[in-house]
Amino acid sequence: KGAHGPLNCLILLTDACWKLKDSSNAPFEVSSELHKFLQTLCGVMGACERLLKTPIPLSYTRHAGRTLMMFLCLLPLTLAPAMGWTLVPAIFILSYLLLGVDEIGVEIEEPFAILPLTPICESVKSGQKTCRETFGYK
Repeated sequence: KGAHGPLNCLILLTDACWKLKDSSNAPFEVSSELHKFLQTLCGVMGACERLLKTPIPLSYTRHAGRTLMMFLCLLPLTLAPAMGWTLVPAIFILSYLLLGVDEIGVEIEEPFAILPLTPICESVKSGQKTCRETFGYK
């Protein structure tokens, strides 16, 4: 049992496919399709690993936030003569929207921290248990 859970699951699934192919009268097409699905799963797993392991530099996030704040602080100085008191709600709304987009960007930098992975894992675990009971694996 290694420390990399997704890889261990992929190895177990591959082993189960080989055992299914060897122990049953499953047509070649079925086992071929299962192996294609496992290859696709392996590719998706690699893409998720790359997402997780490629951090966005902290200096980029800080620079983007500081630039946005500087823009929002200087904008009223340029628009005040033209807009008057309507500038206050306009700047408030614009600041709310732009700071919200900035915060969404920060959350997207680390997508696995905000995804509901526990229910997804429980669903996969339930499906795995059903498959194991159906095919007689322990």
